[in-house]
Amino acid sequence: MSRSTTLARWSTLVAALALAMSMLVVVSSPSTAAPRWKDCGFVKVDLQVLAHHTSCAKARAVARARFNGRDNPRGFNCRDVAVDFGAGYYVACRKGAARVRVLPE
Repeated sequence: MSRSTTLARWSTLVAALALAMSMLVVVSSPSTAAPRWKDCGFVKVDLQVLAHHTSCAKARAVARARFNGRDNPRGFNCRDVAVDFGAGYYVACRKGAARVRVLPE
Protein backbone atom coordinates (compact mmCIF):
# COMPACT_ATOMS: atom_id res chain seq x y z
CA MET A 1 0.00 0.00 0.00
CA SER A 2 1.38 3.35 -0.99
CA ARG A 3 1.76 6.28 1.32
CA SER A 4 -0.80 8.42 -0.58
CA THR A 5 -3.46 5.66 -0.26
CA THR A 6 -2.90 5.42 3.50
CA LEU A 7 -3.10 9.19 3.83
CA ALA A 8 -6.34 9.28 1.82
CA ARG A 9 -7.89 6.60 4.05
CA TRP A 10 -6.90 8.48 7.22
CA SER A 11 -8.25 11.78 5.93
CA THR A 12 -11.55 10.07 5.03
CA LEU A 13 -11.73 8.56 8.51
CA VAL A 14 -11.04 11.92 10.15
CA ALA A 15 -13.70 13.61 7.99
CA ALA A 16 -16.26 10.93 8.89
CA LEU A 17 -15.43 11.28 12.58
CA ALA A 18 -15.79 15.08 12.41
CA LEU A 19 -19.16 14.69 10.69
CA ALA A 20 -20.33 12.24 13.36
CA MET A 21 -19.27 14.60 16.15
CA SER A 22 -21.12 17.52 14.53
CA MET A 23 -24.26 15.36 14.27
CA LEU A 24 -24.05 14.65 18.00
CA VAL A 25 -23.94 18.38 18.71
CA VAL A 26 -26.97 19.00 16.48
CA VAL A 27 -28.95 16.18 18.08
CA SER A 28 -28.18 17.31 21.65
CA SER A 29 -28.95 21.00 21.06
CA PRO A 30 -32.76 20.90 21.50
CA SER A 31 -32.40 19.57 25.04
CA THR A 32 -30.69 22.80 26.07
CA ALA A 33 -33.49 24.97 24.67
CA ALA A 34 -35.44 27.27 26.95
CA PRO A 35 -38.37 25.71 28.79
CA ARG A 36 -41.77 26.07 27.17
CA TRP A 37 -44.45 27.73 29.29
CA LYS A 38 -48.10 27.04 28.58
CA ASP A 39 -50.51 29.96 28.75
CA CYS A 40 -53.36 28.70 30.95
CA GLY A 41 -55.61 31.72 30.68
CA PHE A 42 -56.82 33.95 33.46
CA VAL A 43 -58.03 33.42 37.01
CA LYS A 44 -60.15 36.03 38.81
CA VAL A 45 -60.31 38.14 35.65
CA ASP A 46 -56.93 39.84 36.00
CA LEU A 47 -54.41 37.11 36.94
CA GLN A 48 -52.64 35.39 34.05
CA VAL A 49 -51.48 31.80 34.77
CA LEU A 50 -48.49 30.11 33.11
CA ALA A 51 -47.55 26.44 33.60
CA HIS A 52 -44.44 24.36 32.96
CA HIS A 53 -44.35 20.56 33.46
CA THR A 54 -47.88 20.56 34.91
CA SER A 55 -51.43 20.70 33.61
CA CYS A 56 -53.29 23.95 33.20
CA ALA A 57 -56.07 22.71 35.48
CA LYS A 58 -53.60 22.16 38.31
CA ALA A 59 -51.86 25.48 37.62
CA ARG A 60 -55.16 27.37 37.79
CA ALA A 61 -56.08 25.54 41.03
CA VAL A 62 -52.72 26.53 42.55
CA ALA A 63 -53.26 30.16 41.48
CA ARG A 64 -56.79 30.29 42.95
CA ALA A 65 -55.63 28.70 46.23
CA ARG A 66 -52.64 31.05 46.48
CA PHE A 67 -54.81 34.13 46.13
CA ASN A 68 -57.34 32.74 48.61
CA GLY A 69 -54.67 32.92 51.31
CA ARG A 70 -52.83 29.58 51.19
CA ASP A 71 -49.03 29.87 51.23
CA ASN A 72 -48.27 26.37 49.88
CA PRO A 73 -51.25 25.27 47.78
CA ARG A 74 -51.34 21.63 46.60
CA GLY A 75 -47.78 21.04 47.78
CA PHE A 76 -46.30 23.84 45.67
CA ASN A 77 -43.91 26.25 47.39
CA CYS A 78 -44.84 29.78 46.34
CA ARG A 79 -43.05 33.08 46.71
CA ASP A 80 -43.68 36.65 45.64
CA VAL A 81 -41.13 38.02 43.20
CA ALA A 82 -40.83 41.81 43.13
CA VAL A 83 -40.24 43.52 39.79
CA ASP A 84 -38.87 47.06 39.38
CA PHE A 85 -39.99 50.04 41.39
CA GLY A 86 -43.73 50.36 41.62
CA ALA A 87 -44.37 47.75 38.94
CA GLY A 88 -45.61 45.22 41.51
CA TYR A 89 -44.82 41.54 41.73
CA TYR A 90 -45.67 38.12 40.36
CA VAL A 91 -46.01 34.80 42.13
CA ALA A 92 -43.68 31.89 41.33
CA CYS A 93 -44.62 28.41 42.59
CA ARG A 94 -42.69 25.17 42.20
CA LYS A 95 -42.99 21.52 43.11
CA GLY A 96 -40.16 19.38 41.77
CA ALA A 97 -39.92 20.05 38.03
CA ALA A 98 -43.41 21.61 37.89
CA ARG A 99 -43.61 25.39 37.78
CA VAL A 100 -46.52 27.83 37.97
CA ARG A 101 -46.36 31.60 37.48
CA VAL A 102 -49.18 33.97 38.23
CA LEU A 103 -48.86 37.40 36.65
CA PRO A 104 -51.16 40.31 37.52
CA GLU A 105 -52.43 42.05 34.40
